[in-house]
Amino acid sequence: MRLAIDVRCLQDQYWTGVANYTWNNIKALTRYKDLSQVFYGNNLKGVKLPPELENWGRVVVRRWPNKLQDLGWRLNMWPSLDKLLGGSNKPDWLWIPNPNFFRASTNIKTALTIHDLSFLHFPEFFTFKKRIWYLNFVKTLVKKHLRNMNLVLAVSENTRRDILELDGAAESKVRVVYPGVDDVFFNKASTQDIERLRRDFNLPAKYLLSVGTLEPRKNHLLLLKMYSELTNRFPDWDLDLVIAGPYGWGAKNLIKYWHNLRNRDRVHFLAYLPAHLQPALYQQASIFLYPSYYEGFGFPVLEAMASKVPCLVSNVSSLPELVGGGAILLSPWEMSSWVESVYNLRQNDTKRKVLAQAGQARARRFSWAASAGQIYNLFKEL
Repeated sequence: MRLAIDVRCLQDQYWTGVANYTWNNIKALTRYKDLSQVFYGNNLKGVKLPPELENWGRVVVRRWPNKLQDLGWRLNMWPSLDKLLGGSNKPDWLWIPNPNFFRASTNIKTALTIHDLSFLHFPEFFTFKKRIWYLNFVKTLVKKHLRNMNLVLAVSENTRRDILELDGAAESKVRVVYPGVDDVFFNKASTQDIERLRRDFNLPAKYLLSVGTLEPRKNHLLLLKMYSELTNRFPDWDLDLVIAGPYGWGAKNLIKYWHNLRNRDRVHFLAYLPAHLQPALYQQASIFLYPSYYEGFGFPVLEAMASKVPCLVSNVSSLPELVGGGAILLSPWEMSSWVESVYNLRQNDTKRKVLAQAGQARARRFSWAASAGQIYNLFKEL
């Protein structure tokens, strides 16, 4: 079986959930010896793909403007993606791991992964420019994909429901395949990594932690308000707050609020953290907090549970489905419940230990081997 994969997301400077999803599934698919992979990238500036791809399949990279390519595909005036791949053997399947513009020949089966449709539920969490883009172009693009694809992969039941709300006729082709979590989060971080984390980023030994891009949808403002309330009500509160993630749109308003906090020196922002230090960051946390308003899946929560950190998580979208009984669920609109829950959990060592064990047990149910295996089987069956 020949599989072509659009890997343009792997050319981004900083990888987010989509890139990690694509990378880990590609890596896990290499165990199937009857599967040959070819990877398509495109970047005018010549940004290189990870060199490991050369060991796993054939890599084809074009260098022309993405906007020109996208326009050409939209107008059916650009060669189909499978033809751009060249080679003598046409792929049996073309997999697009995230909604994107493309065109394929009619005799090739196509698959698309949809991670979330948050722009349908919370357009206010996007800039005006992105709102126009998502609601006028991406929504139309996704609808077109749903009509034309042979297979649509949803990363959660919640995302599947959103897809069917957008186009109920797609029900027969939508399959839920849960992503996995890297095994590194289950393993104890080295003393050297823990020491480097504390030294390079000036962090205390233990802290409250949240991970995610600084943007309104992630609801970090609730955490700042919660932390202010905690330190005001309980003067002997001993845990700092660490928020790790790149600055997104709306981050300026969050930082402005932070500047006015009485204890702002106890709130740490980590805009970028090397991947090899991420397990140490999670494992040194006393409690993990994730008050997001909407998630298609929730990779940081899964990583925190795998790291055996007790988690407090929003009770919305995909998150209850993800955590099962492995986390405490709270409303992202009720700041007072977060204050009480964080304080009570901090005072109860036994409850923290039980919750951490339950979370890690839940996380073990998700693996990239299982994710790739289900995807492979679907490609073989359809």
